[in-house]
Amino acid sequence: MNRRDTDYLKAALNAIDAIVVYTRAGLERGVVFDAVCMRLIQIGEAVHGLSPAALARAPETPPRAIVGVRYLLADADYEALFDEVRTVVGRDLTPLGSALQKILAEIDPDPTSPDLGGCD
Repeated sequence: MNRRDTDYLKAALNAIDAIVVYTRAGLERGVVFDAVCMRLIQIGEAVHGLSPAALARAPETPPRAIVGVRYLLADADYEALFDEVRTVVGRDLTPLGSALQKILAEIDPDPTSPDLGGCD
C-alpha cells in the first residue's frame, strides 16, 4: 500500500458522504442529479486508481459498477442514465463505502490523518 491509496480512499469516501447529503433533497432535482453524477465520476476515478493490493483487501468491493458509471454519464439517453445512477446510488454506494472504509482502516489506522475534504 502507498500514500496514494490512502488519498484515493479518502477522496472516494468523502464523495460517498457528499452523495448521501445531496440525495436527501431527492435525486430528481436537476442540480442534485448533476452533483451526484460528478461525485460518481470522482469515486470511479479514485477506485480505478487504487492499487491491486488495496482492492485485494476487500474482494467484495463492487468497483466495476462504480467505475463503469463514469462511461455511462456520456449517454445521451437521460432517462436510462437517471435509472442507472439511481440504481448505483441505491444498490452499490453503501457496500462500496463499507468496503473502502475497511481497506482504509487496515492501511491507515490513524483516524487523525488529514482528510481530503468532504461534505458536511
